[in-house]
Amino acid sequence: MNPSDLHALLEQVRAGAITPQKAAERLRDLPFENLGHSRVDHHRALRNGFPEVIYGGGKTPGQVVEIAQSLAGKGATILLTRAEASEYLKRFGIRMKPATLARLWSTGGDGPACRHIRGKPYYPRHVLRAWAESQDTGLRRSPRDRPQRKEGPS
Repeated sequence: MNPSDLHALLEQVRAGAITPQKAAERLRDLPFENLGHSRVDHHRALRNGFPEVIYGGGKTPGQVVEIAQSLAGKGATILLTRAEASEYLKRFGIRMKPATLARLWSTGGDGPACRHIRGKPYYPRHVLRAWAESQDTGLRRSPRDRPQRKEGPS
């Protein structure tokens, strides 16, 4: 939840569009949600201006997915480190090492956009998905597979 989401929620309560009980239910997991293996900070965007970042070190892929689902369920932007971005791109058949992602960004190449927070690059998951989908050109034939036009006498 970010400041504009909070203001919108309070306006809905004031206007009578939702009950205070429903609003309290939406705020129930603020600021933290305990998943057993991790505590997800849903209040970070309100405090710091940027959302929780998933750090996958020491976590199983299933735990990272559970954290991402928790954040997505609250409407948060999911930010991934280079290593997690590299793993996420494999879902789309794009194999790219974290160092390659860094090189694409630093040289102005045609890689996915990232956001730098306190000097570290983070990749919004929705931006990675859009970039990965834009890389799929579909099926093509090689020039050798195309039928050749016969040159006949004119």
